Amino acid sequence: MIGTGFIKCIPITLSALPVTLAIFVIEIEDVFVARITSGEVNLSRSAKIFSFRSMFSVAASTINNTVSVDVTGSGDYEYSFDNPEGPYQMSPLFTNVKAGFHTIYVRDINDCTTASKLISVLGFPKFLTPNNDGYHDTWHALGVNTIFQEGIEINIFSKEGKLVASLTNYTPGWDGTFKGRKLPSSDYWFTATLINGQVYTGYFSLKR
Repeated sequence: MIGTGFIKCIPITLSALPVTLAIFVIEIEDVFVARITSGEVNLSRSAKIFSFRSMFSVAASTINNTVSVDVTGSGDYEYSFDNPEGPYQMSPLFTNVKAGFHTIYVRDINDCTTASKLISVLGFPKFLTPNNDGYHDTWHALGVNTIFQEGIEINIFSKEGKLVASLTNYTPGWDGTFKGRKLPSSDYWFTATLINGQVYTGYFSLKR
């Protein structure tokens, strides 16, 4: 036994997961999770996803993104992306991540608990095909909604430099029209300004 206290099995709920898990907890001055295997007690603090960082290149594509996960706690953790069942990896770094919304899962290597966090990876589609087939019928930055990328301002311009649309994290995507008139197939440029002042520019193709 490490420290003073006792072992008991209690139900807990982690990271707003819709299930209640029964785990072994050793109560001392802080809360630790424990797994007992072959008479040995392995202790570690419950993982909490503290923050994440995403790095992306607008000019490349919407898939060449990197996400790095920061966690608090004193345990040894492994990480999974979009699947609570894994596969898990020991590195907190994920590469070749598609832009959009993802869920990060972090668990202790002793399989005691799992923490999760929904994240947003910003990206910009390369095409707009407004033909009502359900695919790319509107254009908007990926990883943007009423919760993520608050304050983003996106302006879309024709090749001649005319402003044809403005978007925020609260507006629907652009449908390729200007004042109700369908604009022709062409390349359109955009500027995306984040709330911190960072600006991204690029272009996409409208195809009819």
